[in-house]
Amino acid sequence: MHRIIIVSSAGLLVALASPLASADTQNATFDPSIEWRPTEFPFESGYIPATGPLRVNLGAAAFQEVVIEMQGDAAYDWDALALAYEGYPDGGHFRNTLGAEVTATIAIDAFGFQTEFEVGIWDIAEHADANFDPYVLPGNPVRPITVSEDIGPYNLVTEPFSVGPATGTLEIDYMFEVPGISFAGTRIDLDAASGPADVMVTHDLENESLAVMLPSASVGETTSVWATMNGEFSSSLVLHLYPTVTVDILGAPLEIGPFDVAVAYPVLTDEPIVFEDVELQYDVPEPPAPGTTDDGGADETTGGEEGGTDDGAGADETTGTPTDDDGETDDGSDDEESGGGEGGAVGEQADGCGCTTAPSPTAGLWALLGLIAVRRRRG
Repeated sequence: MHRIIIVSSAGLLVALASPLASADTQNATFDPSIEWRPTEFPFESGYIPATGPLRVNLGAAAFQEVVIEMQGDAAYDWDALALAYEGYPDGGHFRNTLGAEVTATIAIDAFGFQTEFEVGIWDIAEHADANFDPYVLPGNPVRPITVSEDIGPYNLVTEPFSVGPATGTLEIDYMFEVPGISFAGTRIDLDAASGPADVMVTHDLENESLAVMLPSASVGETTSVWATMNGEFSSSLVLHLYPTVTVDILGAPLEIGPFDVAVAYPVLTDEPIVFEDVELQYDVPEPPAPGTTDDGGADETTGGEEGGTDDGAGADETTGTPTDDDGETDDGSDDEESGGGEGGAVGEQADGCGCTTAPSPTAGLWALLGLIAVRRRRG
């Protein structure tokens, strides 16, 4: 009795392209964050009014500090060999600290009394925040995340002072006008190493799953890649200071204000920002057990139905090839060793056979991964 086993180099190619069976999707925490000051600048109003017996000059060291944090997972599907980023609901935080260190200098030139003096230094710090669902890539319906509000007015200081024959009070109120501060994700790059490297794959759509082969590692070991979040930042805001000064000199009252002193922060539009790399780690799973199936019906060794044949004609249980009653192979061909026909490739029918055979696709890929790991250890 002759058994015909159909073998082709194409079988390895099919195995390499096939998914891994019985492997779970693994999640690695992807929590990109960034903190920086997009603006920091000095400001001085000059004396207001420009002339007169009582004037005030406001100075400020203004800044904006931004923190963006996101929580979610980078889910790797070992079956499909594909990666997707899944942000946690309300797992993003966009925090803007709007601040300034304010100084005030008062000038008096009245009733023969002339002086200039600094009253004090005061700090302003307000927050414009928003929570969101990461990762705000293109396709996210709420992209970009935007904060737009007015903060205040609040009182910064009511400061009494006395100098020479003059006594008085400086009062300063303030308000932040925030037409819009926004953040949007643009893409997530995946590299095989930390720092500048060749990008393996780029996600630039929300919730997309893209094919990517992770760096080789032996079964049971951990393989690492680095994901880098990229985005854009825009900002427009103004700090309004409202000073009022009252003075009494030798019983004569003087008063100026309130004035609207606008401290305009630089306008930023679609400024690129790059978050720090985040290491993603995945444990290489065990290969599927020999002889297991991933569809519950076909024997991966023979391609035949489980339990053998029931057509009475007889079939070779190893190959699924029909046989004669005397046990000899009947393939409708004179060349028993060729497998029938001229192609002999996996997926093609042998003449007179009506069946195909192929190496296990999952076994082929695991064998390749094993060879890669062996070569890696030898290197």
